[in-house]
Amino acid sequence: MRQRILFLNGKFLSLDEARISPNDRGFLLGDGLFETLRVKEGKALFIEAHLGRLRKGARFLNIGCSLSTRQLSGIVKNLVEKNRIAEGRLRITLTRGTSELSATPRYDSPTVLVTIEPYREPPRTKYLRGCKIIISKFRVLSEDILSRVKSIDRLRHILAKEDAQRSGADEALFLNEKNQIAECTVSNIFLVSAGGLLTPPRSAGILEGTMRNLVMSLAARSGIEVRESALPVESLFNTDEVFLTNSLSGVLPVCRVGARKVGKKPPGAVTRSVWQLYQDAVKRELRT
Repeated sequence: MRQRILFLNGKFLSLDEARISPNDRGFLLGDGLFETLRVKEGKALFIEAHLGRLRKGARFLNIGCSLSTRQLSGIVKNLVEKNRIAEGRLRITLTRGTSELSATPRYDSPTVLVTIEPYREPPRTKYLRGCKIIISKFRVLSEDILSRVKSIDRLRHILAKEDAQRSGADEALFLNEKNQIAECTVSNIFLVSAGGLLTPPRSAGILEGTMRNLVMSLAARSGIEVRESALPVESLFNTDEVFLTNSLSGVLPVCRVGARKVGKKPPGAVTRSVWQLYQDAVKRELRT
């Protein structure tokens, strides 16, 4: 079996050749960022949006990266070709690099790791009948500025996703300390009411997903009203439709929250329209 190739600090290496220092702050402290991209028909989708968010987060955390956007795009393209993966999940990880754990640490160059693996979409039944989510026992904080960067510190998300899987659900939804809807472990959430879209604002304690922003833009341009609004948890059960957005799965309708059904029979008309807008955007992306 041909071994997978990755990119690490300037070199394309096999998995067996790759070495990360035990003093890397990403490994020791979760001091870093990552982006996950969908590879479709051999192309990484919406890479500009992902790299833009990565650079924005790096500036916020004061992590330098000597690679330009063009260079990173070239690395991604080469990695896809070297691994011959047409349908995949690609991850870019950026950490602060290595340092001795002292009162005044000095940092070496940041670590840049790019990996890829095959990916399969959720079963078609999830798109036709909807997915199930639970409300997590874990909370996020509104106005938390760290929620705005995609840190590699994902412990809350991992534990919440495990709870969801144990209960037979696909995702877990975080509320904030005000009992407002925030986000799911790997997805943003949208509610449909009176033909328009409602989604939690950044101040609810969410990460602004690249697909969230894309869907908001596509919907607004097509004439669908889009509003960011603080949403009490009760909103889930008084709405017409619910769907999730994510870079890998795209637009996924929700049929149940815990033991309760939500919305009308999924996918609803607006969710179907948004899904089609997303599919059209993917087709345009593949042509460029």
